[in-house]
Amino acid sequence: MPTLRTHVLSSMHDLFIRHNHLARSYCSAVAAVVADGHVDDTAVGFTWSATDELTRFVIASVIESAGFRRQIVIRCRGGAVQTISDGHRLYHALAYPLLFPTGNSGWHDEFKVGDRRVSLTEYMRFLLMHRDHPSHVQRCERLALEFYCDAFAQVEARNLAFHQLASQQAKYQSASARAIIDQLSSDNARLIGVPVILPSSFPNSSRYYHNL
Repeated sequence: MPTLRTHVLSSMHDLFIRHNHLARSYCSAVAAVVADGHVDDTAVGFTWSATDELTRFVIASVIESAGFRRQIVIRCRGGAVQTISDGHRLYHALAYPLLFPTGNSGWHDEFKVGDRRVSLTEYMRFLLMHRDHPSHVQRCERLALEFYCDAFAQVEARNLAFHQLASQQAKYQSASARAIIDQLSSDNARLIGVPVILPSSFPNSSRYYHNL
């Protein structure tokens, strides 16, 4: 990208090395790989691949099927791979270093305020809230929009995983009001109607639009 200003990138690099412990660890890992002779200086093997060629990040995330959490693939020294979930405390900080410049962790599965666990939805509402002055994340424009979309996908994947549970699927049936009234007094009330994959409470599902 020839339009990028080299002196700005160099200044940002220096700031990250000074203030972001994750950046320091990352550079140390790259230097170690180069020193061990696994790769040369011009082809350090810290890239990622995904099904979506429009995205280019250090960490890959692929949703294999609806309802499953993404597994973030990290290549360790020596070539071995390790996976972490998108609920890991370092996922946001590593995927969006410009949004978390000091390396502080974003939301994770054990995120708490005091003794109360905070959901990803609540965390993102807090970040999105407009106050007297825009926050750092809100100032980041298109990168912030990509972060919001990523978080939305995280939330939806978790909701789908919940609805995919066998205990939940057993509750979802679709039937006419007349069929329900006719069968309520029988022993076969559980068999009324036909199974549906998602209930009307799930936004954008077929039953959701039918109710609208």
